[in-house]
Amino acid sequence: MSIVRQMLRPFARFADFSGRATRAEYWGFTLLVLLMGLAAVAIELRLALPRVGLVFGPLTLLLALATVVPGLAVQTRRLHDVGVSGWWALAIWAPYLASLLYFSGHSGLNMTVMFDPGWMSTFLLFNMLQAIGGFALVSLLVQRGKRGRNAYGDDPYPMFEPATD
Repeated sequence: MSIVRQMLRPFARFADFSGRATRAEYWGFTLLVLLMGLAAVAIELRLALPRVGLVFGPLTLLLALATVVPGLAVQTRRLHDVGVSGWWALAIWAPYLASLLYFSGHSGLNMTVMFDPGWMSTFLLFNMLQAIGGFALVSLLVQRGKRGRNAYGDDPYPMFEPATD
């Protein structure tokens, strides 16, 4: 299968959280989303489009919304390929979501709050958990998939058997 087809396959299986995905499928999709994100940011900057929040412009927000479900689905299938549950993705997503919920109540951040030891220690704790979770998740995503059938389905790289007459 060509690399372009590997990159686009998660869009065809956008909400399919079952089965397995190869490294080429996952990392190809990740590269494609990264390149599309860079292009969206370049267009937003060139056209001086307004920001939505601190990070997103209208194009990057649309891209994020369009790729979140296919991204989670291909990530889950990739984890299945190495023989672990897709719930391991929570190793990185849970601290991110927890920090968003915690810090959303502190929308009026100023310099006084940022130097408060309690606030800073909570901020550092969330960042440390995100880093540990990210390292654990990436270490799983780069592994070679388990050969043969596993609990999540057939090997996406089936062994070629010689033709028999």
